[in-house]
Amino acid sequence: MFKKFIMVLLCGAMALMADDLQSIQGDLRQRIDAITAHLSDKTLTQADKNQKILSTAEPILDFTLMSQLSLDKNIRAKLTPEQLKEFSMLFEKELKDSFLTKLESYSNEKIEFTKNTQPQPNRISIFSVIKGKKEDMEVVFKYYPNASNVWKIYDLEIAGVSLMQTYRTQFSEIVNKDGVLALLEKLRQKQ
Repeated sequence: MFKKFIMVLLCGAMALMADDLQSIQGDLRQRIDAITAHLSDKTLTQADKNQKILSTAEPILDFTLMSQLSLDKNIRAKLTPEQLKEFSMLFEKELKDSFLTKLESYSNEKIEFTKNTQPQPNRISIFSVIKGKKEDMEVVFKYYPNASNVWKIYDLEIAGVSLMQTYRTQFSEIVNKDGVLALLEKLRQKQ
């Protein structure tokens, strides 16, 4: 009897995970379709496109966690609470600007979803391929449920390289060479 109960619970949990995966992928697909529609809309100015793109993407991006993941814990410990707050705001702006700049080169590439995985109960990875004119590029959207139990993207893996790890490496090099204040100044200068 107990084994049957456990099997029913496991089957139910697996069904819920599958529902989460399908729901998250469906939401991501809708947002990507909306973003590509904004990019293709010839009636919009670049500023209007950027505003529409960001309002479509922002609800599923966890900029706070991304800013935390972009800094080594030893570097975070060197920053005051005020500096961490400023870093978080500057980093969010950096991510948005980088995202919008990369989208300016969009030329009708298509995105295909290849698989979904849930490596841990609180992590989901949605694998995709951007079909380029010359070559394809794999992109993995990494999600986790935030404190409100809303699944949000905390990292992207592009061609096998973590975006947050890339930033962490770059920021560590700056801090090791010139100190934490230099990192903040470099981000301020980009604004």
